[in-house]
Amino acid sequence: MYSSVNLFSQEKEQIYIRNADLAKAETKTTPPQTSYIGNVQAYHKGAFIFCDNAIMKENVLYANGKVSILQNDTIQTYADTLIYDGDQNLAYLIGNVILINGKDTLYTTELEYNTETKIARYTKKALMKTEQTTLKSQIGVYDTKIKEAWFYEKVSIESDSLYITTDSLRYLTDQDESSWASPGIVKTNNATLYSENGNFNNKTKIGKFYDNAQYKEDTITASADTIFVDRTNDIFSLTGNSIYYTPSDSATAGRIFYNKKLDSLALETNAVYIGKSNRTTGDSITYNKKTEAITIKGESKIVDGSTTLSGKYVKYDKKSKAGYATGNVIYADTTENIQLWADTLDFNGDTKYVKATAVEGKKPVYASNQDGDSIYISGKTLLSYRTIIDRREIKVLDSLSSISKKSVVYFHMNLDSLDVHKLDKKTFKSYILSKYYQQELINYDTIEMTVVDSLLALDLFNFEKDTKKQKEIDTIQYLVVNKEVVVYKKDMQMLSDSLFFNGTDSIFTLFYDPIIWTDSTQMTADTISIQLQNKKVSGLKLQKNAFIISTEDFKFYNQIKGRNTFGNFKDGELEKIKVEGNAQLLYYLKDDKDKSYIGANTTEASNFLFLFESGKINEIRHFGNPQSKILPMKGTDHTGLRLEGFKLEFDNRPIGIQEVFFPRKRVAAIPQIKENQSEKSFEVDNDNVKFIKKN
Repeated sequence: MYSSVNLFSQEKEQIYIRNADLAKAETKTTPPQTSYIGNVQAYHKGAFIFCDNAIMKENVLYANGKVSILQNDTIQTYADTLIYDGDQNLAYLIGNVILINGKDTLYTTELEYNTETKIARYTKKALMKTEQTTLKSQIGVYDTKIKEAWFYEKVSIESDSLYITTDSLRYLTDQDESSWASPGIVKTNNATLYSENGNFNNKTKIGKFYDNAQYKEDTITASADTIFVDRTNDIFSLTGNSIYYTPSDSATAGRIFYNKKLDSLALETNAVYIGKSNRTTGDSITYNKKTEAITIKGESKIVDGSTTLSGKYVKYDKKSKAGYATGNVIYADTTENIQLWADTLDFNGDTKYVKATAVEGKKPVYASNQDGDSIYISGKTLLSYRTIIDRREIKVLDSLSSISKKSVVYFHMNLDSLDVHKLDKKTFKSYILSKYYQQELINYDTIEMTVVDSLLALDLFNFEKDTKKQKEIDTIQYLVVNKEVVVYKKDMQMLSDSLFFNGTDSIFTLFYDPIIWTDSTQMTADTISIQLQNKKVSGLKLQKNAFIISTEDFKFYNQIKGRNTFGNFKDGELEKIKVEGNAQLLYYLKDDKDKSYIGANTTEASNFLFLFESGKINEIRHFGNPQSKILPMKGTDHTGLRLEGFKLEFDNRPIGIQEVFFPRKRVAAIPQIKENQSEKSFEVDNDNVKFIKKN
């Protein structure tokens, strides 16, 4: 055993040799040196050095053979050879070097280690193993106190679920977290990522990738300024110039969030999503690829096959093609040749269901274009839907409508949803009343059991039992518009409180104070129906209080009045008009040559029949005790001739498409003044005509 004596100045801490089997001092050498042989133990500033043999020169120890350095904080270093400079606290280890720091182990062939700062450096390739990770590099620096390592040149990290390659990497061994500042490739599970700056924590499986960041997994390819990944929850987000792509869809946005478990995408800022048959744009888009449900906020647009939808907020299910939209909504279907503008819209593309409602007073507008001829319709509420109906049900509806006391919209029923054969007559009657009529539209007392008997005659009750009979199916498209209806077509304009369109018969029905203008003609009644054929008017019905006014100069007015009026058209031109019940006529005669007025024809009869040629009356036929007279133009009170109920509504006539979108406030019509009211004058407001005495 040999104990050294400090022969040097106390200003520097000397390396102490605590043990050796043999010591030999050589004083003739410069500087003097001492050789230690066998079981050498040395100590310096908390570091214990062990080796087989050593030489001490001044404050430098040269050791070889099973060299080890142990420090009291569990740091262990092993090598074949050691040069230890006590003045610099530096250990140079050579050959099979191993540094152990807790669960971290560093392997290399040459290592510089500072026992005071506890920082290790190498330049000849090394391998580090942590609890779960293996790291390789050509050059490296390892701070054992904070367990932080910097690796350079041909760096790689590998574990069961992670592989990273780069040229510059910072690694925190306790956190198992890597960060790099040079081009790097990260492979984790089935995903491969590339970036020129970033970090990844192998414990939490969370990483951030900056600068030319790219992502690839299965069929997904993505890129962005920044990519965030959470491999535990299978999510990633792209921020800045974000692009997402698969063979079946793609997306771009300021930010894209993808959840692999849910297979859902969330896009924010200038978002665009493109599927196989649809294209969607908006400020933000949420899309579930499994359920195909989509929600869009901001200025949004969806193009799905023949359907286009835009608005400030859109919710859409691609499978059912159903959704909801608000804010400057525009809906278009190129197959059906329809377009719709609204503030709020519910829709279903499969069933062709569309419901638009007014928000803040702005009415929805429906437009249909057929061969370049468009019709525009607006109202406070607009509903379009399609139904599949048994033709037997139409017979039921006809029977019911025949007993209605007021004009009733065609209602439909789904017999499949009701076990009709289980109902008795009384229950069936109650079912009809409760399901198909609004209380204010019908007087229940008018329903008699004979009506139910007629329905039973249709064999509805036995139909469900008889499997040999086949249902006759029709598909019907309906359009219902309520409140402040405005209709504009180049050759026809309309106003009413409500409108109903039956696509099977191509019939428009207008309810409650309807008015129709065509050319210089005005038509009014309690209810008006217009039938189209080959996109042209083929039939016209004015039901109850029918009144037709036509004029060429807005001075003299031809008038037809009756209980009901029916018109027939051929190739879009009026062919005949039939007036039924209390028919009245005021017709101005003209000279065939100079077209000047020559008299006024007034006629009353039970019924009229007008035959037209080239749009003009060619023949008038009277039925049922007609009474007629012709009055001269001069000396005749033409205002007094006007039929009772005469009201001019031309000032309310829509004069362009803009009035469908921005309708004018309706002005009161000019009424007819009877002779016994000639000493009175009248004032008009928007709702009433009030007669007052003259001053």
